[in-house]
Amino acid sequence: MAKVLVQGAAFECGHGFPVTVTATQRKLAVGDNPVLIEADLKPALFACTNNPKCAAVTTVESGTAAKLRVGDQAVLLATAKGKTNAGTWRATSAGQDTLEAS
Repeated sequence: MAKVLVQGAAFECGHGFPVTVTATQRKLAVGDNPVLIEADLKPALFACTNNPKCAAVTTVESGTAAKLRVGDQAVLLATAKGKTNAGTWRATSAGQDTLEAS
């Protein structure tokens, strides 16, 4: 089990710079914060000044819920990580400590 990621969760690229992920759905929330789904990673905003090419999520390698979904999209978990076009990214904080999934 891992914490479900919500709006306000923290992410960083492999160079240690923040990545901003914004929730696009409003059907499932923890408190007032909508959960993040896999599709929310595509428009993520990278603040990487170490490598300007580090600007887009290309793959999600782990950290999606097997059963918890919003529509046809998997919910993201605190174990989420993957590749960018110039390295890697990972979740560093779930943004909540109430809801878990696997």
